[in-house]
Amino acid sequence: MPLKPGLTVITGETGSGKSILIEALSVSLGGKADKIMVKSGSERAVIETEFKDGTFRRLISQKGRTKAYRNEEPIALNDLISVNETRVDFHGQHAQQLILKSNRHIEYLDRFCNHAEMVYKVNDLYQELSFLRLKLDTLRKSAEERSNRLDLIKFQANEIDSVNPKLNEDIELDREFKKLSHLETILSTLATLQDQLMNGERSVTDILNRNLRSLEPLVQYDESLKRITDLLNTSIIQLQEAGSESSLQLSNANFDPDELAQVEERLQDLETLKRKYGGSIESVMEKWDRIELELKEMASPEQSEIELDHK
Repeated sequence: MPLKPGLTVITGETGSGKSILIEALSVSLGGKADKIMVKSGSERAVIETEFKDGTFRRLISQKGRTKAYRNEEPIALNDLISVNETRVDFHGQHAQQLILKSNRHIEYLDRFCNHAEMVYKVNDLYQELSFLRLKLDTLRKSAEERSNRLDLIKFQANEIDSVNPKLNEDIELDREFKKLSHLETILSTLATLQDQLMNGERSVTDILNRNLRSLEPLVQYDESLKRITDLLNTSIIQLQEAGSESSLQLSNANFDPDELAQVEERLQDLETLKRKYGGSIESVMEKWDRIELELKEMASPEQSEIELDHK
């Protein structure tokens, strides 16, 4: 139903539908809707109101659910009510008039006192203050988060520094630990080997020497025996070297439970770091480099809380 500029009067007998028109206008602009507004046998009711600057449409389903559109774009009910709050005002015996809303009185007073320009300035100041307050709250929250993060990475840095791992140190220590944990068995075996190789008339080298001395005079009768004597000579020399190496290791190696405990403790410290920071000494050292960089970055925040608080 198109309306012309100026005053429009709708008249009619009781029950002719005057109130229905006003109610439809109200519903299309965000008023209360009910499923009884849907015609019997229809799936929905559609109410549309067109203004010069846009069109509003409200759909009511058989179950009373509604959807609202502004220029064919969906719009939330609260937004629909807000955008049309000053567009249409309903006056009636039981209708609440806009002028009776106390939150609008200050607006009327400002208009009456010609305070429009001052209102705009105050609004701009309020918007700026709200922005600064939000930024300050964010900074304070960020400062707390930054402080917690700083505590964490400092702890991590100190943990890594206290161990001070070296590249491939875990591999070398693992070898040393295996050696020390079996050192008693190694020394016992070396002592037995040295005794059998070098000591007494029944030692391997002594037996081979006696056999060599028996064979050497026979070479003049059978030159093929020369190969055997050469092999025996070589074997005796190598066995003597093995005996000497055994003696050297026996003299240089002493089982020390304290040394084994220190190596084991060091390995455990390195394994703890590896489990926490990537699984290898390389990843632990990379983690330390990242922590150092982050500490430098956190030392200079963009804008301090004190500067914003003064604003």
